[in-house]
Amino acid sequence: MKRVLLLILLAMAILPGKVRSQAGTVTYSGQIHNPGGDAIDYATVVLLQGDRQIAGGTTDDAGNFALKADRGIIH
Repeated sequence: MKRVLLLILLAMAILPGKVRSQAGTVTYSGQIHNPGGDAIDYATVVLLQGDRQIAGGTTDDAGNFALKADRGIIH
């Protein structure tokens, strides 16, 4: 649980500069690293609005992720 929370916080830190719009959806993408700078592979990444999960996925073997959400849901 601590790992997932850490990943959420890390993702939120890198998301503002990584948003692309596509036909009514927004794509959040980035790369998750551990404190040593190494990519974290196959980690769970979730996008939350309050306590509600909006989107979720996993990182690939290089720590990259992309999450899509409906436009207008994220404030």
